[in-house]
Amino acid sequence: MTHRWLRLGVELLAGIPVAMMIIFIGVAVGYFLMQVLPATHFNLHVLGLSVYQISRQGRSVSGQLNMKSAQELGVFCSLAIVLVSESCYTIWHPRVQHKF
Repeated sequence: MTHRWLRLGVELLAGIPVAMMIIFIGVAVGYFLMQVLPATHFNLHVLGLSVYQISRQGRSVSGQLNMKSAQELGVFCSLAIVLVSESCYTIWHPRVQHKF
């Protein structure tokens, strides 16, 4: 396996934890806001995708993950990491001749 394919694989896999951290922080903030504010419903939107819905029923607060949107966010983060890191690699290593 060449270094290029290994680098691309690591970059693609790095997008999944990044998306998970974005969702985790958003859900934590959402639950905090539900405890502080008298709202009955909260939707976590990331990049226009409704990722998590939190609702209040009486005194209990519950939430539900939208798996399709979470997967799309993971794919977007993976592609964004690939684009940024490959651009940086090309800038830092300009003399490397790429064979396509």
